[in-house]
Amino acid sequence: YQKLVMQVQKEDAYSNFVNSIDSEKTKEVYQYSLNRFLQYWQTDLDSFLSLSQQEISDLIVNYPINKKVSRAYNIVIFSAVMHCVK
Repeated sequence: YQKLVMQVQKEDAYSNFVNSIDSEKTKEVYQYSLNRFLQYWQTDLDSFLSLSQQEISDLIVNYPINKKVSRAYNIVIFSAVMHCVK
């Protein structure tokens, strides 16, 4: 039962993120960016959201530095991640 509840919570966090985006193109870009961000840090959205504010900030700040992404892509990643955090 607890495993099922945890799975539903994980799906809810991701579903809330996806369903809160109106534009289909933005939804597609944000999903892609968020998934790459989470894969890089080897975590899922639920675990990421349960981190402290400082830990979340550290991951957000360090991702583009570690990945050496372009400024434009950095803005997209930041926007996607911040959308799910708020």
